[in-house]
Amino acid sequence: MRKRIEYIDVVETLAIFLVVCCHNTALLGQSVLATAILQFTTTVAVPLFFMANGALLMSRPLDLKKHLKKTGMLVLAVFLWRLLIWLLVMPFDVKTYSQIGVVNLVNYLLGRTTTAYIPVEDYWFMYRLIAIYLILPVFKLVYDHDQKIFKYLMLIMFISAFAVSEIDFILKLISKWSGIGLVSVGSFRDKIFPINLIADCGFYFLAGDFLHRSYYQKKISQKSRVHLTIAAIVAYALLLFQKFLQQGTLTDSWQRLDNDYSRVGTLILASCIYSLFANTDFSDKKHLNRFSQFISVRTMNIYMIHMYLIFVFNHWLLPKIPFRGVGIYLLSTLGITVAGLIVTEPFTYIGFIRKALGLQPRH
Repeated sequence: MRKRIEYIDVVETLAIFLVVCCHNTALLGQSVLATAILQFTTTVAVPLFFMANGALLMSRPLDLKKHLKKTGMLVLAVFLWRLLIWLLVMPFDVKTYSQIGVVNLVNYLLGRTTTAYIPVEDYWFMYRLIAIYLILPVFKLVYDHDQKIFKYLMLIMFISAFAVSEIDFILKLISKWSGIGLVSVGSFRDKIFPINLIADCGFYFLAGDFLHRSYYQKKISQKSRVHLTIAAIVAYALLLFQKFLQQGTLTDSWQRLDNDYSRVGTLILASCIYSLFANTDFSDKKHLNRFSQFISVRTMNIYMIHMYLIFVFNHWLLPKIPFRGVGIYLLSTLGITVAGLIVTEPFTYIGFIRKALGLQPRH
């Protein structure tokens, strides 16, 4: 059994809570603080997950047969979870959900949306993860044998995801302020970049390995840690400023920053936070390690069901809560996270269900 890397458990525990935070927004309100919280959670949680995955998988030898079997089981789990969530939401509106039809249901299982709302929009993450797993053998081959080509691969992903997103954001602002037609570099990018689908998430995945090798169990000065902290704060401020430029306000109903995962500010913010965790020694924090290991192993259990639990919460409990604010928002988010653990944990003891749904741990 491989020795666990403590900081990755801590990072994944933080990330899954932030994921639930950025989806469970109904009680947060529309204040500047609400916007600040959501801007942080929506731009940090997913990159941290991809970085942690990259740090783990890129540093290990790749057994192609086992890797493809794991990827195939992940595909099966996504299909089954989508079917399960559809069945679980049907009791809320039997007439609407039962009229989806066989063809539409098959298309839904293949990743399309339906006219009836089914809370699986967060599964885009799973599709990106599967896409990265499918190309991982190529990443590993290039990384292990030709660093020059690997750096070239990183460069075209950076240009495709981050550089193009920033250029298009500037062009959009110019169009808005000047009244001239909108020019988009992204349309050209979509036609010529072969790995555009995974450019942003793939870059985070590979960056996680680089940051792990650079900071894990390495001695850096306190000054360097301060610089990382300052860089994270500046990057976060940049994202808030871009959000203000896009929406014209930091209050009102929440709107995501355009291409938020592909912003340079997001890359810097997530990278600095990840680096600080990677460089922190958690070996003597036994209680924290025990807790974070318990959650980290079960992050996918929580991830696959949390949107449904938020759906149920909004349907049954939200109308009965007369006030809004950060406190009740964080409390409800914690409750949904715990509920995700409680609901899925019994099924981890039933072998065929655990395997089919991709649940962990193996008891």
